[in-house]
Formats: sequence, structure tokens, C-alpha cells
Amino acid sequence: MAGLRRFLGSACLTGLCLLSFGASGAPAWTPERLAELDRLIAASHEDGLEPGDYATVSRSPQAALELLYCHLRFGKVDLALGEARWNCSGLEVDGERLPDKVARAVDEGRIEALLTAARPTHWMYAHGRDWLARHRDWQAEGPWPVVGAGITLEPGAVDERVPILRERLRRSGDLARDILDAGNFYGPALVSAVRRFQARHRLEVDGRVGRATLAELNVSLPARIRQLRINLDRARNLLHEIRDEDVVVVDIAGFELRYLRDRERILTSRVQVGRTYRQTPEFISRITEIILNPSWTVPPTILAEDILPQLRRDPTHLQSLGLEVLDLQGRPVDQAAIDWSRYRGDQVPYVLRQPPGPGNALGRIKFVFPNPYLVFLHQTPATALFERDRRTFSSGCIRVEWPFELAARLLGDPGQDAASLLALAEASEGTQSIRLKRPVRLILAYWTVDEDPGGVLVFKPDVYGRDEGVWRALSAPPPGKTSGVP
Repeated sequence: MAGLRRFLGSACLTGLCLLSFGASGAPAWTPERLAELDRLIAASHEDGLEPGDYATVSRSPQAALELLYCHLRFGKVDLALGEARWNCSGLEVDGERLPDKVARAVDEGRIEALLTAARPTHWMYAHGRDWLARHRDWQAEGPWPVVGAGITLEPGAVDERVPILRERLRRSGDLARDILDAGNFYGPALVSAVRRFQARHRLEVDGRVGRATLAELNVSLPARIRQLRINLDRARNLLHEIRDEDVVVVDIAGFELRYLRDRERILTSRVQVGRTYRQTPEFISRITEIILNPSWTVPPTILAEDILPQLRRDPTHLQSLGLEVLDLQGRPVDQAAIDWSRYRGDQVPYVLRQPPGPGNALGRIKFVFPNPYLVFLHQTPATALFERDRRTFSSGCIRVEWPFELAARLLGDPGQDAASLLALAEASEGTQSIRLKRPVRLILAYWTVDEDPGGVLVFKPDVYGRDEGVWRALSAPPPGKTSGVP
């Protein structure tokens, strides 16, 4: 209890902090409860949080507990705002004001149970805590060896960097410690370990230690711990939304869609997401409708930034795109009569639309869910791009490799499998709408740390550079205190 009392100040030592009474009339903050809170604040380190945040935020233990509960339940970083949460008093949990919920738990002597229930119950969160602990154990053994720069290390080569590479992979568990030392020879066992390392860092799996693989090998332990902490906070923001029901999760950084039922994957599909300058947003919604043979109305951003500049240079460009021009009342307009040089992006008095068909930008199927970003899941004619490792090609929407398989699972109707839905779409060019009887939760998430289905830890490239902003907010000290977070 010394730690908490030191931060709460001399008032606690004189007994004044015990004058907070519970509903029963007994002191809410007895010495035993203060000691329990002190222990639980220290244990927040295991969740990737900073115990000092809660010991210094207020002289009130009630306020410290409220903030710790808030960060475990909702995340320290508000991902929508990109800033740390310091005032949680207005939040509600299960229909109850957070301060009331916390005060009742203290009064009933359920402080630890309160915090345990705040954490996500999803396995991904528990595994993330385990991986954080493991990396901290590795850190206690000393820094990872740094593999020196040089020519690409090819299988079968002899190189003085091989012993360092071997030790580096042993330290991270990619190479078993009982593998015999082969000196400077880059032999089969070590090549297999490099391939394993490449696979779980989303690199080209070729067993060659070139520039990209070397860069990932030399990412420091503190940096990996930081990455784990960032993604644990993302998990606290989102994983409560993955329940024992059907959920579609789009892993933006991993270029993958997962259909979950009872938290188990029943469908996995590669996806293409937004370019770095047209990033796919993160949000939660529900898929409500499936559209077969959709038309595509050009969004204002694409019209202003992509199409209009080309039309000023070549007015016939619309024909090559297969776009028709409508006025704001939806009536066709003669394209040849339009002087596109007169307009800027926010002043165009026309709507550009691509009719339904196999060459439509949305393919033969799209999935509708309420959102302010004009974002859809949809098919794409650009199927060859699914073979790329880094699939940032769209203008923000999510292109799905197996859209009809996704539609079949969303509908849950044995008579509407993927093949029958595709046949229905191909039988006519007309647009058809299918409302889901039960909307399905959709989560667009950005994970740079994950586990593959075999339980192997995966680090992914931060393709949008979002980790740094989350880290700044996560490591931000309480107002008025200078940061000392490592």
C-alpha cells in the first residue's frame, strides 16, 4: 500500500482518505481495500498500461479506480479521437453510470472482480498479455543481437554474421535452442528458422536474409513491446464487440476478412484496402443489405481528385471508364456538351455513375452497412491484385476475394449458397437488393500484432503509420505530469 499512499499523500496517512462511506455506512476505503487497489494498480503493468497514471491522477482512490476500470474496459486511447481518456465519468456500462458501478463494487468488496470483468474475455486479449510478458522476460535477459548489414545471405552461404543470426532467432523462439551450432554455415535448420520468422512478419518467405528481413530482425525488443502494448489497447477498444454471435472482422493491416461464429473463423478471405492516401477507416457497424449487380456512383473525393483532372485534359476519358453523366435530378446529360474545365471538385453540378455489369468497379456484389465514409465491402474486377502481399489499392472501400461465399454465410440460407448467388447475379444485369433478416456486426480494425490460426505470433507492417499516434496517446502522462514512460 506504500506506493498508493505515497501518491495519495499525507491525508491517507492521517486517516482522512477513509472518510468515503459506502451504502452500508461502513468506510468504503478501508486499509485493506487501499492495499488491494495498490496491488491492482501495480498489476495494470501486465495489461500494457502505466500504473503511474492511476496513482497520480487524483488524491481520491475512487477516482483512481474509476480511471483504471475505464482504461481496461474501453482502452486508454480513444481511437476515434486519437487521444488519451482522462475523464470517464460520463461513460455508461451496462446501463449504469461508471462512477456508480465502481462505487457499488467498492462497497461490496468486489474491486478485483470489477477489474477482471472490465478486460475483454476474447482469447486474443489473454494471449496478447502472455506475449507481452514473454517479451519482457526476454528483455530482462538483455537486448537482442543485432545482425550486421551486408550482402543478401543466401541458403548454403558461409558468412561471419551467421552465428549472430542464429542467436537472434534462438532468443525470439524461431530457432530451437537444441539445434546444433554449424559455425558460419547458413544451413537448412537455420534457413527453416528464417522462413518461419519471415512468415510471421509478413515478409516474402524465401529463406534469404536481404534488406527487408534484416530490418525486421533488427527491430529492438523495446519496439516490439511497444507494438504489443499498442495493440492490447486497440483490443480493449474493440474486442468487447466480438461476442458469441456472427461477426465480420476486416483486419485492415493484415489485408484479411474473417467471418466469426462463436468466436471461431468459418471463412477467411483476402481483401484489398485503401491506398496510403485514401486510407480505409476503422469503425463498427452492421451489415444490413446485399446488392447484386450494383451501379457505382463516383464519390466526391474520387471525382475531384482523380477523374476531374483527367477530364480537363481529355473530355472523352469518361467513355473509357464506362461512366454516364446525370444531372442532379438523375436525368442523362450529353457528355459532349460539357466543358469540364469550368468546374472544380466541389462545384460539379453532375453525378457520374457506372452502370451494373461485370466490369463495374464494385463487381457483381456489394455489402451495405451504415457509415459516414461512403465505404462498402464489394467484389472487384481487379482480381490479380489479391496475389500481392501488400494490398493497398482501393480508394477506401474493401475489395473482397470471396464475396459470394461471404454473402452465403450472411444470409444463412441453405438454398442460397455462393454458386446460386453468383448465378442469380449473372442471370440479369438488373440491380437486386437482399435485406438481411438479421444484420451482422462488422468491425473494421487495424491490428499490427496478431496470431495466426496455429497460435503463432504475427507482426504486420504498419502500412498506414497509425501505431505512432496511438503510442503517443497511450504513453501520454496524466495532465500536469511529465512523461517518464519507457
